Parts: sequence; C-alpha cells; structure tokens
Amino acid sequence: MLYYGSVCCLFSKSQIISLHFSICGSFMKLFDTRSKEIVYECMNMFNVRITDCAINRRKCKFLQNILFAICHSYAERKLKANRQFVVIFSHNFSV
Repeated sequence: MLYYGSVCCLFSKSQIISLHFSICGSFMKLFDTRSKEIVYECMNMFNVRITDCAINRRKCKFLQNILFAICHSYAERKLKANRQFVVIFSHNFSV
C-alpha cells in the first residue's frame, strides 16, 4: 500500500530511506523482533522487495504498459488507415 502512486513520483534518497524504515518497522512490529536480519528474511519469505528495488520495478512495469498502449494505439490507427485506403483503392478500380 505504501508503494501506491510511486510510479509517478520522483523520490529523493532520504524519502526512499524513510519508506524503507516504515516498511521495516511494520515487519518488526508484525513479527515482534528488533533484528534486521530476521526482518529481511521475513520480507524475503513474503516476497517484499527492498524499497528502492520495488519502486524501480513498479516504474519499469508502468512505463512498459504505457509504451505498449502507445504502440498499440499507433498500430490500430495505421491498420484503420490502411483498411480505408484499400477500400477506396478497390472502389476506384471497380468502376
């Protein structure tokens, strides 16, 4: 939940450290421990990535989706234009 909206924000190093501290603190309370090694092992077991890696991964996925949407939209417009050209071209020669 803390990562929601992180794809459109630029984070400073201190903001990433603060987010990481919040996530680690949550795991420390959840598992009632103060050991960072245990917290990191629990994060690994629950597939929770380190904050900067998680944010970078989410941004990459978001940008890939946007790029795909742009390319898909462009391809659809080109196909539609080609179909219209074929229809116009075939009507000119059928007369």
